[in-house]
Amino acid sequence: MNVLDRSPLVRNLLLGNANGLGFWVNSNWYEKYYLLADGIYPKWACFVQLVKDPEDQKESNFALAQESARKDVERCFGVIQARWSMVAQPCRLWNTADISDVMYACLTMHNIILEEEEGKTLKF
Repeated sequence: MNVLDRSPLVRNLLLGNANGLGFWVNSNWYEKYYLLADGIYPKWACFVQLVKDPEDQKESNFALAQESARKDVERCFGVIQARWSMVAQPCRLWNTADISDVMYACLTMHNIILEEEEGKTLKF
């Protein structure tokens, strides 16, 4: 529930200010975005929750794709937390600007490290 209370993405969705962050699917533009969620989140229209019992191949394919995407995100956060322990610690006393700055810094450094490991030339 802390995520819901503090998330600017969820706040913008609930206030109807999600414009400009839409997406294209099959040549159709969708104004509002959706967030992948598991069963602990409320059943709000902005959350796309897992299909528990797929009834057809389309629902089964969707459930597999969603599960794969959620696992990718969780794996990425696990790597970031393992590399920078400060991200793995509670940050309830931080303000949101500091949390955002720390996450952007960690993600940027992580990407720089990956590029260096792959031998790519960095351009600043």
